[in-house]
Amino acid sequence: MKRTIFILFCLFMSLVGFSQDSKTVEVKGVGSSRDEALNNAIRTAAEQVGIEVTSESQMENGALIRDAISTKAQGIVQSYDVLEETPLGKHYEIKIRAIVSKSAIKQDAATLSQMLGQLKFIVIYDPRQMKSEMNQTELEATDFAYERVNEQLAKKGYKYQEAKIFKDLDDLLPGIQNDELAFVNKLGFYYQCEFVIQIKKMRIQVEKKAGNMWVANASIEIKAWDACNQEGLGTTVITNDEPGVNPNQQVAIETAIKSAINDKFGKLLYYFNRYMADWLKNGATYQIRFYQEMEYMEHKALRDKLKADASFGGEMQIMSAGGYMKLECSFKAKQLEFIDKLMENIEGADRLKKYQFEPQIIFGRQISLITRGKSIPLLQEKVDFLKKASK
Repeated sequence: MKRTIFILFCLFMSLVGFSQDSKTVEVKGVGSSRDEALNNAIRTAAEQVGIEVTSESQMENGALIRDAISTKAQGIVQSYDVLEETPLGKHYEIKIRAIVSKSAIKQDAATLSQMLGQLKFIVIYDPRQMKSEMNQTELEATDFAYERVNEQLAKKGYKYQEAKIFKDLDDLLPGIQNDELAFVNKLGFYYQCEFVIQIKKMRIQVEKKAGNMWVANASIEIKAWDACNQEGLGTTVITNDEPGVNPNQQVAIETAIKSAINDKFGKLLYYFNRYMADWLKNGATYQIRFYQEMEYMEHKALRDKLKADASFGGEMQIMSAGGYMKLECSFKAKQLEFIDKLMENIEGADRLKKYQFEPQIIFGRQISLITRGKSIPLLQEKVDFLKKASK
């Protein structure tokens, strides 16, 4: 009898612990198919509980962390039941009851919080690249689209940097209008923004209808970038579901643009969120730059040291770039801990001691090293740019 009571007590306590560790929510998901609607519902369940968890901890970049975690529902949503399924013409709606693990969210949130540091976004566009493919109306509307994207970042609670410099690019960034990668990386570095949103192209269709009403539709091509690793994360084209209609042509156009960005912004953010969610599994991606001529075997000595250190991961390929050599790897802890660990391994590699390396530029997850006493030209280039841009 006592044994039975003890077993029942243990079972009760385990259920209490489970209920405290998890939360049951009912949510709806919408998509163009059943699978898409179900996945949307599962992500919504993870996001809903994520809001509660990250709000309790008041962690920095809480909104960004929550959105990244919601793309990684596996391991967070422990189980779910489908309550309702409703086909809605071209869309599908599903209602589910899901059990979401709060502890899994807390653990992932704490890990990502360490990796993100002071991560910021910047929205950019280059009229010099666009003018060959866009008409004057579309070019003039690009600045409105730029403002609406920043507005969405603000609403999401993401950190971002405004840079109203795009009409002065011939003076500020001459000679790189045909080099998209250089344009993205320079602005990301100058403004210390790891994630870049590039408005690449916009198409506007506008016509006058009966009753002197203008009807406008917008299609905007936007690309997501990780400026630290010079990596494109994905490109999406967002369009408005409902046309902009107004007796004023400009207002009709702006209504269409605003509708496209407000309704479809999640498609763009998904590239960033999925990218960060992958860090939970593999570690954040880092790029180490060496502004010093070195022999291959010297680079290999460092790579072998990093491979022997369990803190580091990735393929660790050594590549040559303009004026420097680079090595890419992954790391699962804080950015400052990465630098400490990196310098420990460099100082422990006998072949590298003669260079007396020190980190001179820390741009998020991009660390630039040079021999003590020397200077990386990029630093003065940044100072000169920001001085001109502030005038």
